[in-house]
Amino acid sequence: MENEYDRGPESIPPAQPFTPPPGTGWAGHPPPSGPPQWGPPMPGPPPGAGGRRSRGRAAGGVAAGVLVLVVLATVVVAGLSGGDGRLGRAGDPGEAAAAELRRAATALAGAAATRYRGTVGNGSGGQARIDLQVTNQGAAHGTMTVDGDELRLLAVDGQTFFEGDEEFWRSAGVSGELLEEYAGHWVKVPPEEFGLDVRAVLAPAELGRAVGREAASTDVTVETTALNGTPAKRVTTARWNVYLAASDPRRILRIETRGFTGGGLRRPPMVPRIPTVPPRPDDPGTVQPAAVRGGAPAGDAEFQVDLSGLAEQEVGRLYGDLQGKVRELKDSVDSQVRFSLDGSIRLSPCNVNGCTAHVRISNSLPDGGPSPGADRPVHAAITITMTLDGRPVRTCRITRTMRPNGSATASCRADYYIPPSYTPRRHTVRAGARAVARPVVRADIDRILRDLRVRRPAGPTPALTPTPTPGG
Repeated sequence: MENEYDRGPESIPPAQPFTPPPGTGWAGHPPPSGPPQWGPPMPGPPPGAGGRRSRGRAAGGVAAGVLVLVVLATVVVAGLSGGDGRLGRAGDPGEAAAAELRRAATALAGAAATRYRGTVGNGSGGQARIDLQVTNQGAAHGTMTVDGDELRLLAVDGQTFFEGDEEFWRSAGVSGELLEEYAGHWVKVPPEEFGLDVRAVLAPAELGRAVGREAASTDVTVETTALNGTPAKRVTTARWNVYLAASDPRRILRIETRGFTGGGLRRPPMVPRIPTVPPRPDDPGTVQPAAVRGGAPAGDAEFQVDLSGLAEQEVGRLYGDLQGKVRELKDSVDSQVRFSLDGSIRLSPCNVNGCTAHVRISNSLPDGGPSPGADRPVHAAITITMTLDGRPVRTCRITRTMRPNGSATASCRADYYIPPSYTPRRHTVRAGARAVARPVVRADIDRILRDLRVRRPAGPTPALTPTPTPGG
């Protein structure tokens, strides 16, 4: 960009006498009476005394005032310059596009809810297709499709849950009795399993503010294009390609991470793989771990999503759906917690009238280190089954709350009766146990429902489209 100062001060002609229009004055005062208050121009510089700068000083009061205004205007323009000429000049397409993008981002940040349809990646090469409705603060409900399997997705209270059928979880490695706990139930997964943290990335309030900051702090370029047959402007920032409607209202049509490529969909490697521990005849006291975390940690969120607003009635239905799904979380499973049995199951006392089984289990969080919700207590749903000579005699379901990476004990009493016999024989009592973590309990569900009721818009909801501004 050419430096405005390299050209030197503007050439200013000598001042001419000036008479204000009738009835006008300076700074709100009436015009002075009598002849014009401007004297003849000051004598010019002597020959060879230099010139243009002295002519500026010799031009009298009006010329000096004009010179000051020119310098100030030059400073303002230079201050707005983006360094490479894409921002700052009046009428520059980049500056106009940045202003339009900021207005559209503000509208997005104020939207009561937004629908996102597109593709997300998880940094490990996996991609999934999504169709989500997300409230302003990040509660979400919708579907995720990967490898042809369509899963329901729920995001509330900073947690993300999947719900899949038996076939899906069997393909993910779940087997045995744990399959009953996973199939048809909400299963909590880490954010990197989905590819991004819904509340932190797709909440309209968060995404709108992030786009607004990009538009205000980085250079942008703009080009005309078409999106699904609709004229649009593609505004490129440091992080994203943002597609704006080409005409008012200039709402955001699509956001994609720069460099994102929507390749073939495949199952993310972070889908829980559930190893099973088959019971041994000589040691039936075994506990199956709930889940094992694998794959790579999530990197920066990568996605390409199309945005559309929700009408007032649609927003109301979304909040109603969310409240219904939250109530289903009472049987949800936390796939991030693993359990292990401390020693064997102890059977004592046992006699002809009954037997008591005692277990002690420990939990561990992913990789033994911090994870999302690592400060939350672990709620373990423990199931102990007891048999007498191979015949089921008792099943106990017990909930224990423990600290992360802590342990707890549970006991189950089976009552039975072995009558006396003239031909005594040996009877065998066996006990087995399994455990899964419940990410939420009744108190959590009630708290989440209260929060949704408070946040649910009571009247007309803000639209996704910004208010047109003159010249915008």
